[in-house]
Amino acid sequence: MSDYGSTPPPPPPPPPGGQNPYGVPAPGEPTGYGAPQGYNAPPPPVGGLPSQGGAELSSWGLRVGGYLIDWLLTLPGLILVTIGRPTASVDAAGTLTTSGPSALYYLGGLVVLAITAWNRWYKGGSTGQTVGRGVVGTKVVDANTGQPIGPLKAFVRDLAHIVDSIICGLPIGWLAPLWDAKKQTWGDKIMSTVSVIVPK
Repeated sequence: MSDYGSTPPPPPPPPPGGQNPYGVPAPGEPTGYGAPQGYNAPPPPVGGLPSQGGAELSSWGLRVGGYLIDWLLTLPGLILVTIGRPTASVDAAGTLTTSGPSALYYLGGLVVLAITAWNRWYKGGSTGQTVGRGVVGTKVVDANTGQPIGPLKAFVRDLAHIVDSIICGLPIGWLAPLWDAKKQTWGDKIMSTVSVIVPK
């Protein structure tokens, strides 16, 4: 038999962890179902490779555009090579006359080499961007680290692109980014490089 009018017992103490008796977590306390209340987790990176921090892989069209701009930089040297190239002619009597390359031929070759070495190997290797890549907003980086590959590897990468034209002289490897999951040429796969989009 209970005592009428007796003082009721005190409520039980709240459970550990800051929750009230009804199991509702206090602000900032873990809910048991993931992040604490009030905490907005950053969204996962969108697109690209994890090693690039979510950077988006550049399209084949952007890569072609950057390459064409780089090629145009060497045009003055190519013009000199054309002017100074060896020539051959046949006169009315059927005599063949030939002349060797002039000084302009060698000068043009040096100009092409110097521009290529500075733009594609030194600048492109050190920063990931050549002049052309900077214009279109792309960058070539190591597929594993996301960092520029350095001048030496940039030079070897250009040599590796020979493989892209090795099958019957057709540029199959150059077209590979159109269907490859990482949008790599065969030369990229050999050197473990990728082309990503960066702000201009």
